[in-house]
Amino acid sequence: MKRKTLGLILLITPIPLIFMTLSLYGISSFVISSVITASSDPSSSLVATEKIIRIFLGFLGLVGAIGVPIGMPIGIYLLASSDKK
Repeated sequence: MKRKTLGLILLITPIPLIFMTLSLYGISSFVISSVITASSDPSSSLVATEKIIRIFLGFLGLVGAIGVPIGMPIGIYLLASSDKK
């Protein structure tokens, strides 16, 4: 992978990743709460699924949050530096 391509990926990816994580968290919370309130007996498998989704989205948000202060400066550096041949 070229330095410029990697630089663009590191520069652009973190912010949309954070917005995507927040959107998916809101959608999944709404859907799961609707299913739990609609059913008369909330099953333990549904609660376990909810926990797994929240853990996955938490890790995804953590990657996006770490990508802002670490990935963006590295991406700028890779874009600004010249290719070594």
